Amino acid sequence: MPDFWKHAPSGREFAPSDSLNSYFDSSFIDQLIDQAKSTHVSWLGPNTPARFPKDGEQQNNLNRFLNTIGYRFVGPQAVTSNFMKKAERRNPPLDSSI
Repeated sequence: MPDFWKHAPSGREFAPSDSLNSYFDSSFIDQLIDQAKSTHVSWLGPNTPARFPKDGEQQNNLNRFLNTIGYRFVGPQAVTSNFMKKAERRNPPLDSSI
């Protein structure tokens, strides 16, 4: 179906195998990100590469990947009431009916 991502999310999952580690090597990450962009991936899972060392090369590349996929919502501004208590300014109530 052409342009399916305009009508529904596009998911992706990584095969649970030894090759999972190679996807996030620096030699492959740019190709992986290009594939994600061309297929308009909006989420990853349930099998994900979540067991890399915290500050390692693969975790940094995974972070690059995750910062590329998905939806981006940007609000032009935030407006708060002058009457809000200080605690409410830090954690404003959310209206889920929007």
